[in-house]
Amino acid sequence: MEPTIVVGEVLHLDMDSYIFSKPARWDVVVFDDLEGVSGEFVSRIVGLPGEHVDINSKGLFINRREVKVPKKLRISQYEPPNFSKLYTNTNNLIRFPRIVEPGHYFVLGDNTTNSYDSRYWGDLEASKIIGKVFGK
Repeated sequence: MEPTIVVGEVLHLDMDSYIFSKPARWDVVVFDDLEGVSGEFVSRIVGLPGEHVDINSKGLFINRREVKVPKKLRISQYEPPNFSKLYTNTNNLIRFPRIVEPGHYFVLGDNTTNSYDSRYWGDLEASKIIGKVFGK
């Protein structure tokens, strides 16, 4: 999540933030148990349930309209993920454009050239979100 969060930084997490509301676009969230890997992860919410998401070197498009992204989210430096390093079977790769599944969110790390995020493993299930990071 650099440059938004630096290695060793202490994060303050609001674990009650989504009791009475739903996550919003640009929220930085902590979630757990990603693809069978235990632990906590941090990403920024980009796509909401049911939205049409496209990302390419020209920018981020939500419902076919380009959206202005936070300065720390480096979409302008976006390069498609190199799946060949991770997958030998390319039949289940995330493809764009895509529609975010109901009850899920599309998340990105702010450093898109070096982030393991929804581009690799798909939409984040809402139930895996632990809370919102304060001030990010």
